[in-house]
Amino acid sequence: MKIDFFCSPESGTSSFTFLPPDIYGHGVGGAEISLIRLAKALAAHGHEVTVWNKTQSRSGEEYENWDGYVFDGVTYRDAQDYDPQDYTDVFILYRNPYSCLGCVNSKLKIFWSTDQQTCGDYASDIFPLVDFTVTISPYHRQYHIDRYGVDPSKIVSIDLGVDTSEYEQPVQKVPNRLLYASVPSRGLEHLPALFYWIQEIGAHL
Repeated sequence: MKIDFFCSPESGTSSFTFLPPDIYGHGVGGAEISLIRLAKALAAHGHEVTVWNKTQSRSGEEYENWDGYVFDGVTYRDAQDYDPQDYTDVFILYRNPYSCLGCVNSKLKIFWSTDQQTCGDYASDIFPLVDFTVTISPYHRQYHIDRYGVDPSKIVSIDLGVDTSEYEQPVQKVPNRLLYASVPSRGLEHLPALFYWIQEIGAHL
């Protein structure tokens, strides 16, 4: 089966600027990692998988013959070159609207909403033009149903993928150590107050 993941260049977001090696170097977000790993898993099952996104690595590193770069059986292509009239069995729109979505020649169109909720008018830009929607949690699924009136029978939630091999080695726990595992702009300033609150609760348990 031919499966295309499409990251619209119209979004202007750096979220679509990545190649798989960035996971092991400068890093990418959870949504990007999930896309890379899901594409890899589908390719491993014998599908012809292509990811259409931006044309450079986040690290700025140059890759020879980037257009058509193959990693773990998945081909990475420049989204600017995508022709919506070229047939694909499954077209998966990743994260943001695409103005030519209605022109896409595909047997099945899926919207994979990895986190976006309020940007754009999804009610008209996406949902009437896709067959199915996938979100990353029950909360996001219900949000789309409540806000945009999505048919509950045409939307499901799946977890973001992880590589279980990364958790094979046990990590020794250190009492009273707190690890913050997100980027600083996502709430680090609230952590000190929350930590003291957690300590206060723990003292009474």
